[in-house]
Amino acid sequence: MKNKLLLILFVFVTIMNAQNKVTDITNYDYCQVNSNTLYFYKIEKKGFTQSRGNFFHGNIFKVYATEKVDFIDKKYYGSMNEIKLSDLNSDFDLLKEFRDKVYFVNQPHLKHFYFLKNDSVLVCKVIRKNKVWELESEKEDEIHKIVMANNKIIYWSSGLGLIYKKDNEIKTSFLDLQSYYNTYGLEISIKDKNAVNMETGYFEIGKYTLKRKKGENYAVFKENQNIIDDLPLKYYNNKHFVTIDDKTVKFYNSDFVLDSTFSYRDIYQGYESIEILTENKIKKIDTRLFTTSFYRDQAFGCGTVTRYSLSIKRNRIRETVNAEMTYGYTSSPKNIFIDSKIKFDSLLFISRKKIMDYSVNGGFDDRVILIKNKKEGLYTFKQQNDTITLKEIVPIKYDKIYLLNGFVILNKNNQIDFYDKDFKVNAMRFTNIDFFSYNYLRYKKRNHTGGWMNKKGILFDDL
Repeated sequence: MKNKLLLILFVFVTIMNAQNKVTDITNYDYCQVNSNTLYFYKIEKKGFTQSRGNFFHGNIFKVYATEKVDFIDKKYYGSMNEIKLSDLNSDFDLLKEFRDKVYFVNQPHLKHFYFLKNDSVLVCKVIRKNKVWELESEKEDEIHKIVMANNKIIYWSSGLGLIYKKDNEIKTSFLDLQSYYNTYGLEISIKDKNAVNMETGYFEIGKYTLKRKKGENYAVFKENQNIIDDLPLKYYNNKHFVTIDDKTVKFYNSDFVLDSTFSYRDIYQGYESIEILTENKIKKIDTRLFTTSFYRDQAFGCGTVTRYSLSIKRNRIRETVNAEMTYGYTSSPKNIFIDSKIKFDSLLFISRKKIMDYSVNGGFDDRVILIKNKKEGLYTFKQQNDTITLKEIVPIKYDKIYLLNGFVILNKNNQIDFYDKDFKVNAMRFTNIDFFSYNYLRYKKRNHTGGWMNKKGILFDDL
């Protein structure tokens, strides 16, 4: 413990001494930026003297390490090449050059802006275009003027980089730009501050600017003239803009003139399509042809999981563990006893198959179909160790039980119904239920009324 305290004290004293040490750097020959540290090099008969430091407090540069090196080397990825100080201009006044100006790199989806907050603080603002231009980061740091031999001038901001003038052009080692751009030889542009758009919450398409108002609602401008004040934009491409509110889907053409309107009773918005129930028909729109104006969360799963299987053989259920992807083996089947007072001839899983798989990322569907005297019933099962216990959902008296779009369908004497929380055993409402899409089913009731059911189980009778 005593040794640790002595070590901490030694390090503290070393740092404080380094911060109080001032080294004359005016006669150095080269300058370089590595990470957020300035390196200076002086040519010797053999190799170089290297000094590195920073501004710890106040406006005095403190060198905290000096050593002999054989050559000038980049210490970190993205470090700048050395600059020869004698090549720099001696009449460089940063405050004069930067005042009311913005230096920036302008890319289609990323913009870096550098400008003065005041005479001593430099600001870096980065905006990135996702669906609209958004502020990615904004930071500021104090800038320091360093006068070298022969009045060669450099300016340094430890958080933002080195600024100097060579061949009457302002150059920089802005650290944020270094790893992005410098290896590709891109130049930093300069414009008057009032001529540079640093706004966020907007995007441009053609001759129009769309500014986000709230959520997915936009105001549309053409040459600074507001032509639409509140546009609930969802999808767009070069030919159409699609808006969706709580009543209608609207299509605008490329000049923002309304092409068509669809009032809807129900709507499904998926990754690849929109399906809207308008009057008594379903209209499909392929959204793969459009760009979205909103963000989609993507879920990613693990690809190396253990799989389990249940299988039915001779009215018994057997469990198999397949761990080939993780452990390299498949277990032998294990018989599981069915503890039930219910008599049945055979059984099927809810998929009407005799095998069911699941992984540790999911789980079994805990429903089985019991068959007796060619009639079917629906039961849940609960597995505990080597035993399965059954519990009745509906009794064994239906002609057929099956899944359609995730819904359990019960058929008895050519009368059909969905099983849900409101299901009544004696009320079979339908004569036909057909698959239309993964979002809608088409039904026909016993009273000859047709209609649609959505994925939530809500019925929409034809008008």
